[in-house]
Amino acid sequence: MNDVFYICEKGHEIEMLYEAKDKAYFTCCEELDCSKSFARTTTTKTFDEIVNIYRKSSFCHFVFILRHEGFGKAKHIETGLRCTNKKGNIDYFVFLELDLTHLEEFTGKYMLKTYES
Repeated sequence: MNDVFYICEKGHEIEMLYEAKDKAYFTCCEELDCSKSFARTTTTKTFDEIVNIYRKSSFCHFVFILRHEGFGKAKHIETGLRCTNKKGNIDYFVFLELDLTHLEEFTGKYMLKTYES
Protein backbone atom coordinates (compact mmCIF):
# COMPACT_ATOMS: atom_id res chain seq x y z
CA MET A 1 0.00 0.00 0.00
CA ASN A 2 1.22 3.51 -0.81
CA ASP A 3 2.03 6.18 1.74
CA VAL A 4 -0.55 8.96 2.14
CA PHE A 5 0.65 12.56 1.83
CA TYR A 6 -1.28 15.43 3.41
CA ILE A 7 -1.48 19.12 2.52
CA CYS A 8 -1.01 21.62 5.35
CA GLU A 9 -2.27 25.18 4.95
CA LYS A 10 0.51 27.76 4.86
CA GLY A 11 1.08 29.32 8.24
CA HIS A 12 0.28 26.24 10.32
CA GLU A 13 3.45 24.27 9.67
CA ILE A 14 5.51 25.54 12.59
CA GLU A 15 2.70 25.24 15.14
CA MET A 16 2.01 21.72 13.90
CA LEU A 17 5.70 20.79 13.97
CA TYR A 18 6.12 21.87 17.61
CA GLU A 19 3.01 19.93 18.61
CA ALA A 20 4.31 16.88 16.75
CA LYS A 21 7.71 17.22 18.43
CA ASP A 22 6.03 16.97 21.84
CA LYS A 23 4.32 13.73 20.78
CA ALA A 24 7.12 12.18 18.70
CA TYR A 25 8.86 8.97 19.70
CA PHE A 26 11.70 9.76 17.27
CA THR A 27 13.30 13.08 16.33
CA CYS A 28 16.16 13.53 13.88
CA CYS A 29 17.93 16.73 12.80
CA GLU A 30 20.31 16.50 9.84
CA GLU A 31 22.10 18.67 7.30
CA LEU A 32 23.26 18.30 3.73
CA ASP A 33 26.40 20.23 2.82
CA CYS A 34 27.34 19.05 -0.67
CA SER A 35 30.76 20.70 -0.40
CA LYS A 36 31.54 17.95 2.16
CA SER A 37 29.27 15.04 1.25
CA PHE A 38 26.34 14.04 -0.94
CA ALA A 39 24.71 12.32 2.03
CA ARG A 40 22.83 13.91 4.90
CA THR A 41 24.72 13.94 8.20
CA THR A 42 23.80 14.66 11.79
CA THR A 43 23.89 18.40 12.44
CA THR A 44 25.01 20.45 15.42
CA LYS A 45 21.94 22.66 14.88
CA THR A 46 19.09 22.18 17.31
CA PHE A 47 15.46 21.66 16.38
CA ASP A 48 14.71 25.31 17.28
CA GLU A 49 17.64 26.62 15.24
CA ILE A 50 16.46 24.70 12.16
CA VAL A 51 12.89 25.98 12.63
CA ASN A 52 14.29 29.54 12.72
CA ILE A 53 16.15 28.88 9.46
CA TYR A 54 12.86 27.54 8.03
CA ARG A 55 11.08 30.78 8.99
CA LYS A 56 13.62 32.82 6.97
CA SER A 57 14.30 30.39 4.13
CA SER A 58 13.33 31.09 0.54
CA PHE A 59 13.51 27.34 -0.14
CA CYS A 60 11.52 25.22 2.28
CA HIS A 61 9.36 22.14 2.19
CA PHE A 62 7.05 20.71 4.87
CA VAL A 63 5.62 17.18 4.93
CA PHE A 64 3.00 15.25 6.86
CA ILE A 65 2.82 11.61 5.76
CA LEU A 66 1.03 8.48 6.85
CA ARG A 67 3.77 5.88 6.33
CA HIS A 68 2.72 2.30 5.78
CA GLU A 69 4.69 -0.65 7.04
CA GLY A 70 8.15 -1.12 5.63
CA PHE A 71 11.84 -1.08 6.42
CA GLY A 72 11.13 -2.86 9.70
CA LYS A 73 8.75 -0.16 10.90
CA ALA A 74 5.05 -0.35 11.69
CA LYS A 75 2.51 2.07 10.20
CA HIS A 76 3.23 5.56 11.62
CA ILE A 77 3.11 9.31 11.00
CA GLU A 78 6.18 11.07 9.64
CA THR A 79 6.34 14.83 9.61
CA GLY A 80 9.15 17.28 9.13
CA LEU A 81 10.75 19.91 7.01
CA ARG A 82 13.60 20.78 4.72
CA CYS A 83 15.02 24.29 4.37
CA THR A 84 18.08 26.05 3.02
CA ASN A 85 20.24 28.54 4.89
CA LYS A 86 20.56 32.15 3.67
CA LYS A 87 23.76 31.43 1.73
CA GLY A 88 21.99 28.58 -0.05
CA ASN A 89 24.82 26.15 0.55
CA ILE A 90 23.44 23.95 3.36
CA ASP A 91 20.07 22.22 3.58
CA TYR A 92 18.65 21.31 6.98
CA PHE A 93 16.14 18.56 7.73
CA VAL A 94 13.90 17.69 10.66
CA PHE A 95 12.19 14.29 10.76
CA LEU A 96 9.66 13.33 13.44
CA GLU A 97 7.92 10.00 13.82
CA LEU A 98 4.66 9.71 15.75
CA ASP A 99 2.37 6.90 16.72
CA LEU A 100 -0.57 6.35 14.41
CA THR A 101 -2.98 7.15 17.25
CA HIS A 102 -2.34 10.88 16.64
CA LEU A 103 -3.52 10.87 12.99
CA GLU A 104 -7.14 11.96 13.54
CA GLU A 105 -6.02 14.55 16.09
CA PHE A 106 -3.73 16.26 13.56
CA THR A 107 -5.92 15.85 10.48
CA GLY A 108 -8.89 17.28 12.40
CA LYS A 109 -7.19 20.14 14.23
CA TYR A 110 -5.22 21.33 11.18
CA MET A 111 -7.84 20.33 8.58
CA LEU A 112 -5.29 18.31 6.62
CA LYS A 113 -6.42 16.98 3.27
CA THR A 114 -4.78 14.22 1.28
CA TYR A 115 -3.09 14.89 -2.05
CA GLU A 116 -5.31 13.79 -4.90
CA SER A 117 -3.76 11.42 -7.42
